[in-house]
Amino acid sequence: MALASCLTGGGLAIAQETIKTTPELSLAFPLVERKEGDGVGVSMPILINPTTVVKPEHVLRLIYAPPRPDDAVVIEEQQLSQQEVAYSRLHQLKPFEASSVSPQEAAILRMTRETHWPNVTMFRLALANQPGYDLRVVYADTATAELMDGQIDFPEGLLLGSTGSGIKVLAVEAKSRGERAGVKADDTLLAVAGEEMGTDLLSFSKALTAARKAADLSQTRSFALQLRGADGEKREAILRLPASLSSSFLDQPIEASPTKKEKPPELPMDPIWRKPQPKEPPAPPP
Repeated sequence: MALASCLTGGGLAIAQETIKTTPELSLAFPLVERKEGDGVGVSMPILINPTTVVKPEHVLRLIYAPPRPDDAVVIEEQQLSQQEVAYSRLHQLKPFEASSVSPQEAAILRMTRETHWPNVTMFRLALANQPGYDLRVVYADTATAELMDGQIDFPEGLLLGSTGSGIKVLAVEAKSRGERAGVKADDTLLAVAGEEMGTDLLSFSKALTAARKAADLSQTRSFALQLRGADGEKREAILRLPASLSSSFLDQPIEASPTKKEKPPELPMDPIWRKPQPKEPPAPPP
């Protein structure tokens, strides 16, 4: 039950937004069945979030979305998990883990450790149907056997892969800054704000962060990506940061108030309200 609820994000019957990309994420993700026969991997290094690269030597175990706490299936699962923790020792967690997480979180931890999808089809189905608000991928390092859990959060809405010739855009997320700037799938990233890029994805991510910070302090609040399209033509895509309070108001020059205030002009007063002025005495006779 824990696996089913996590795979469906609280049930497929509940309408929830998936990640919309061009092309579809389930097709753009470079999934391959490993030659070693030990599961599924990726054909090239991919950047799943600004600090995480999944590499071909990693073994993918599953993709899931943690259930939302307000889903009915989560409430039911929590009750079952509480019974399981109370009456079963089959999958008992380590003491420090059992004391630091809820029964629902413990069930998810067990699921991510014990589940290993054997083929590409299961991963493509998950990418096509999972809600996109907190999509996560669990993978293992073959060298250390360490399990890692990374959130899918594409920088500027771009799914990027490192090929032998550069950094390639595999998919573009709908309504992202990357899409608004005109970046397209199959584009190759050549430079970020004038800094040339090679094939290293984390170097690109660092350059992107630096370009954002510099743009945040500039008047234009934008920076350029230099691209080469699938047709071989080079072009620029301008990424614009959203307006902020500091750039729209606080950065404006403040005019000093005048030290001397001018006396406002007198307004005409109705005679009935005017204070009577003393009359001058008549001049004495000659």
